[in-house]
Amino acid sequence: MPPPLPADGAAPLPPDARLRRAVLLVLGGGALLLSLFMLQDAFDAGDRRRALAALETTPAGTPGAGSLAEALRRRGGGASPGCAAEVLSAMRGITRVTCAVAGDAEPYRFLWDDLRRDALRPEDEATGRRLAP
Repeated sequence: MPPPLPADGAAPLPPDARLRRAVLLVLGGGALLLSLFMLQDAFDAGDRRRALAALETTPAGTPGAGSLAEALRRRGGGASPGCAAEVLSAMRGITRVTCAVAGDAEPYRFLWDDLRRDALRPEDEATGRRLAP
């Protein structure tokens, strides 16, 4: 006669099967986390790319002044400004664009709202004052 089964009807797993199950759960969780990080990085890269592209389309403020990128190039003597974008809040879609212009000690800082996609705006008063004609 076979030994009686536990009350819930499930036979206990042997130790090697429990170890395999635990290893598979840990590997599956790690793969899930890695894929989430990679997906978020892809979204952030798109946000940074759109924020930098907005430099070419956002007006510099005064009519006929051109785009922000053109205004920054003029301030740098024709040299292309070194601009970098950094996602501040992926949830709110806020990206900071920092541009270093040759001859200026302080960088120009702008904020891009990816949800509204209206325009770059100066992050601080100093950037706004230096952009004014």
